[in-house]
Amino acid sequence: MIPVPKQHFPVLLIMFSASCALFAAPPACDALTIGLKSENWQPNPMRTEMGPFWGQAFTVTLSSPDSFHSPSWQLEGAAIHDFDERISSVFEPGKGWQITAVSPATLLQPSFRLYFVPASDPPTSTSRKITLQARSHQTGEICETSTSLVLTQHPRPAELYTADHRDPAETNPEKGRVIDEHYPWHFFHKFAHSLKPHPSFLHWHRLYISRYQSWRTQFGYGDLTPWEPGADFDPDKMLFRTGAQYGLKPNAGRVWSNVFVIPSSPAFLNFEDKIIEAHDTIHNGVQKCESPDRFGCFETISSPKSELFWRFHLFLDKKFTDFCNDPTKCPPDDPIELN
Repeated sequence: MIPVPKQHFPVLLIMFSASCALFAAPPACDALTIGLKSENWQPNPMRTEMGPFWGQAFTVTLSSPDSFHSPSWQLEGAAIHDFDERISSVFEPGKGWQITAVSPATLLQPSFRLYFVPASDPPTSTSRKITLQARSHQTGEICETSTSLVLTQHPRPAELYTADHRDPAETNPEKGRVIDEHYPWHFFHKFAHSLKPHPSFLHWHRLYISRYQSWRTQFGYGDLTPWEPGADFDPDKMLFRTGAQYGLKPNAGRVWSNVFVIPSSPAFLNFEDKIIEAHDTIHNGVQKCESPDRFGCFETISSPKSELFWRFHLFLDKKFTDFCNDPTKCPPDDPIELN
C-alpha cells in the first residue's frame, strides 16, 4: 500500500494488487485498483485523528475505467448508500430521518457513495472489506482486488455529522447541510416570523436534535446525553474550537441560575422567550472567538460543529418537555418530521 501523508487525507487513493485466478495474475489484472475518497471530513488542524470512522462517507471508485469494464462490488457487513437529515423549510417539506439502501444496481456502478453501519452499539466488529471484480479490456478476463477498512468511533461525532451533504458551491469541506439549515432558520425566526414553517424555536430544535440522535443510532454512537449549564465539560471533547485564542470560558455556564427566571404559570411564548434569553447568554458566555477563526465557535451560528451544542440543546428540550406536560399549552409536534 502506498503510504499517504496525513495532510493528504481525506482524499485517499489506495492501490491494491489484483488477481484473476489462483495462479499468478496476468499483467492486465495488475492495473485493477480501488479508489477510496472520504467525502465528509477533513482533519481539524488541532486534531490528530485520521479515521476511518463510523459515520464517515466514502466514495469507492473503479480507478482504471480505461482498462476495465463491467464492475461488480461486494461489501462485507451492513452499509447504506446515503441518508437525508433535512428538516422542512420555506423551500421544501422535511420527511423525517431517511436512509437509502445500497441496491444491487448500485453495486454495478463504477463509483458510488457508502457508509458502513456497525452491527452493534457500541460497535464490536470494526473491519469491513471492499471487493471489486471487473473485466479487462485487454484480455477479457475477470480480475479481482480488495481492501479492508478498520473503523473506529470519532471522539466528537458531531464533526462528522455536520460535514455531510455540502452544497456543490461550498468551498469549506467541514461545512454541510446541517450548518446550512441552522443559520437561515434563526434568521427567519428573528426577522421574518411569517416565513418560518415551525411554530417555535424549541419545536424546530427538537427536530434538529432528533436528526442527530438518529444519525448517532445509525452509526453506533449511543444516546445523546444532556449538558446542564454549570456542569463541567472537557473542551477538547465538547468544542470544535479550543485553546486560549478562542476565548474559552468553561465556567460561564454557571450564570444559568441567574438568567433562567420564569413566571410560575407563563404562556408558552413567554416561557420560550425566557429559554431563548438564557440560551443566548450561555452561547455567548462559554466562548468568544475573533475573526477569522469564528467558524465552529460556540457563540456562532456554526456552533453545531461542537458536541456541546447538541447536549446543551437536549437539556433545553427537556425543559420544553417538562413545560408541555399540559399539551394544550404548547404547539403540536409533527409526527412525520419526528420519524
